[in-house]
Amino acid sequence: MSTLFISDLHLHEGRPDLTRAFFLFLENQLQPNDTLYILGDFFEVSVGDDLLSSFQLDVCEKLSQLASRSIKTYFMHGNRDFMLGKRFSQLAQVELLPDPIVHKIGLVEFLLSHGDLWCTSDENYQKYRRIVRNPIVQWLFLRLPKKVRNNIGQKLRNKSKGRDIQDYSILDVTPETIEQEMLDRKIPIVIHGHTHRPARHPLPEVALALHSTHAERIVLGDWDKKGWYLKLDQGRFDLIDFEITPI
Repeated sequence: MSTLFISDLHLHEGRPDLTRAFFLFLENQLQPNDTLYILGDFFEVSVGDDLLSSFQLDVCEKLSQLASRSIKTYFMHGNRDFMLGKRFSQLAQVELLPDPIVHKIGLVEFLLSHGDLWCTSDENYQKYRRIVRNPIVQWLFLRLPKKVRNNIGQKLRNKSKGRDIQDYSILDVTPETIEQEMLDRKIPIVIHGHTHRPARHPLPEVALALHSTHAERIVLGDWDKKGWYLKLDQGRFDLIDFEITPI
């Protein structure tokens, strides 16, 4: 039994190569009794379960098939798809996770997050995040006309793309914030996405403080020219990339 982690696929109709790569990943990399964690920004944009596109419904159907193969799937919201809710969960047969959360596989305990809540240097984004994640704001948003919501989603998508280029220096996570949370929770492993900077960061000082043999922060990669996934098998983590063939 293996556990696989992915994030930041940004699936949408305009990138059929990513969709095909994801479907092949589900077929070829997951075996019965495996576990899959999807840590946010799975879709490029989402503005409510009642506005799932035919494309998104097809992806939900593909995810739902994992259950028949005895594969458990967990889903955590990202900054692009935080409006996905119960209907999505039911259609895709995934269990929704809060962000952050501690999980344990065998003897390995780890802290999971999409990662954007740790980008504490970006104060404007954190203010925005607190507003849009407020349940009352989301309740009001879902009662806007569908056309209005779609327009808002497109504008936010375009704005986010612009900020990725202009302000990237402040869009990374703050390592000290994460390390303090690891110490507070007494967890030696943290796994997150969001930053599009796949890497493994050993944290010897955290390991020493926790009296652990090893501590590290593992950053998942986004899917673009390459796909990325993290595999946990027999207590060992491997961060793996593969080429995505253009269509």
